[in-house]
Amino acid sequence: MREPMIPVNKLSTSGIDEHWHKCADEARSVADDMKDEISKQMMLQIADDYERLAKRAAHREPGGRLIG
Repeated sequence: MREPMIPVNKLSTSGIDEHWHKCADEARSVADDMKDEISKQMMLQIADDYERLAKRAAHREPGGRLIG
């Protein structure tokens, strides 16, 4: 059984990058089980998008501004 996703507005900014990494891992896991190649590629793209969100979240200041 899947764990329920945590609403983004309930997360502290210090752990949000970990949340997006977890979402990416879950998306890759779902893609691994897919038989349809187009759907699999779409899910892998979603995982990549989650990784980009994680990277951006990791580079944010505590106040929410993007660093760099």
